[in-house]
Formats: sequence, C-alpha cells, structure tokens
Amino acid sequence: MGHPGTKRIVLLIAAYAVVLLLLDIGLTLLLNYIRPLYAGDVYMEHNIYHHDFRPNVEKGKSFRQRPYRVFTNSLGFKDQAIRSVDLDRGANRILFMGDSFTEGVAFNYKKTFVGIIDSALAHHGVEVLNAGVQSYSPIIYWKKTEYLLDSLRLQFDHMVLFLDIADAYNEANQYVLTTDNRVLEDKTLAESNDAVSRSTRIKRFVQNRTTVLYFATNYLYDLAFEKDRNNHWKKIIALPVSLWTIDNTIYDQWGHQGLHNMELYMNRLYVLLQGHGVRLTVAVYPWPSQVWHNDLESIQVKYWSNWCAERGVDFINYFPDFVSGTADAETKLATLKRYYLPYDMHFNERGNQLVAQRFLEYYATAH
Repeated sequence: MGHPGTKRIVLLIAAYAVVLLLLDIGLTLLLNYIRPLYAGDVYMEHNIYHHDFRPNVEKGKSFRQRPYRVFTNSLGFKDQAIRSVDLDRGANRILFMGDSFTEGVAFNYKKTFVGIIDSALAHHGVEVLNAGVQSYSPIIYWKKTEYLLDSLRLQFDHMVLFLDIADAYNEANQYVLTTDNRVLEDKTLAESNDAVSRSTRIKRFVQNRTTVLYFATNYLYDLAFEKDRNNHWKKIIALPVSLWTIDNTIYDQWGHQGLHNMELYMNRLYVLLQGHGVRLTVAVYPWPSQVWHNDLESIQVKYWSNWCAERGVDFINYFPDFVSGTADAETKLATLKRYYLPYDMHFNERGNQLVAQRFLEYYATAH
C-alpha cells in the first residue's frame, strides 16, 4: 500500500492539472471569440469565395519563425505597398492566381516570385496583380475570378494560374458550393474521407481547444526530433495531402474525387475567362513529396497538360526544374535544401527566384 501522504500529493497534482487544463480551454475559447474582432488582421472571411486579404492593410506577420510584412492594395491583393488599383486598365495586365505559394508566404512581396516578375515586367509597361491567397483551390479560383470580373468589373487580359498539389485535397475534403453559389468549408469531409493522418487530427483537436498545452506539446515534440533534422523532412514528405499523386491508396480514397472536382471548377473558370476575352496560362509545380519520390511524370503534370492541350491553353511545367526522376537520396535532399524553406513545402528565396526566372523565359517566348 502506498503512503497516504503520497496519495494526497498525487490527487492534488491531478486536481491542479485538471484546473489548469480547464483554464487553458477557457482561455482558448475566449481567444477564439475575440480574435476575429481584431480589424488589423490581414485575412478576412468573404461571403462569396470563403476568404481573402483585407484591402489597404499593412501588417507584420511570421511564418515558421520568419518575420515579414504584408501590404495589400485596394483590391485586397498582396502588393509592394498600399495603393489604389485602377479597375479599368485591361491591356498589358497579368493577374496571378493561386494559393500560399502564389501569395508568397514567409516573404515580403518583392522577394516572392510574383513580386520578382512584377519588377521585371514593369519595365515593359506590364502591370502585375497577385490575387493568390493561402488555402485557395479551383472552386475559389473560379468564384473569386467571377467576382472580380462580373461584380468589381476589374479588367485584365491574362490570368496565370498556379495549380497546387494540395488543391485536390481542398476540393475533395474542405470546400463545398452551396445552392446559392457560395463557397463554404465543410469540416466533416476531411474526417469522413480519412484525408489526414491520425496524429494530424489529434494535433488539430488539441490546437483548436487549448493554447498553453498545444504550444508546450508542440515545443517538446520539435525538441525530441531536433537531433535528427532529417526527420523534419520526412514529416513533410509523408504528408498525405501531397501523396495522392504517388500513393494509389490515397488516390483512390480522395485524390480521384479531388481531381474530378478540380476539373469541374477549372472548366467553369475557363468558360468565364473565354467570355471576357482573358487569356489563361496554367502552371504546375512539385511539393517535396514529388521531389523525393522522383515523381517527374506526375499525375498532376499529365492531367493538366492534357487539359490545357485540349483547350489551347498555355502550360508551364515546373516539375523538371525540381524533380530529376532518377536522383538518389542525397541529391534529392540537396534539392529540398536548395529550393524549399527548411522542413516546409513552400519555396525559399532561391526557389521563388527559379520560378520567376522560368516564367519570364516563357513570357518572352510567348510574346
């Protein structure tokens, strides 16, 4: 039998732990309630296409401990400064559309690939606008473009759309179109389709309900893996959201449906742009998963190159710039370190420069 004093200490510690956990949950509920009330946040909900940037905002942000600043213009597009955009200029105006890669998370505008392209083409009288925002996918590309063209009457003559590997996940497991043609998030889809790993679901559960506990466990987890930094790359490479082009099981679970939904909304976007006389260019690029698995002839490449060919749409394939197809582990790891943020799927500064350089080469040839 244990000592009575020891039992009291254990019970006391357990009681304190429960009280602290309840306080943590209460604090998190309060933070979740008041966070949307801060008008200074750069992101906002949109009643038609789910979310966007706030217009005319300057905001300091941090991504993976990388501080940077975001400026948005009058249209709510990431820009080099707060400025007013003329709706009526159509000729020689390129609108970039995409998700977090196109937005350029972790970097000031001038160091993103869109910002680099903007600086280069400005000397030729071409205006560049960046409508990309994180977590976008074709359903939002279409609805936001429809809003820009038909409601705001924004004029542009060329759209460059960067399709992301995660778009298939978003289409199959996140967004739905309501009967009144608005984009909403259905949080039950991901769980029903088993689109994310159990550990990710547990992490999200803790993150959504606690603050102190989440940061403490997240710190301890990172500390445990700090000795073997390659484990961080392994986590990124193993993300189910990016493995649908490689793993047949994931493709059958939701990848096929995601690709089908992507095409549905890409078709609508294409018809919309055709009706407004806007030229379309589609670009695809790999995540670390595709680099690691030598996924050069990827489903993403084949599917969208065929889609573009059938419609006479220009297609830019960035896979050969990052994926060898036959590289060994050491070479692939070197590629990840060279072009991607540490232990992340997004491009680093050199990766953004490469994407911009290739686009400018394409643009010079196409014009």
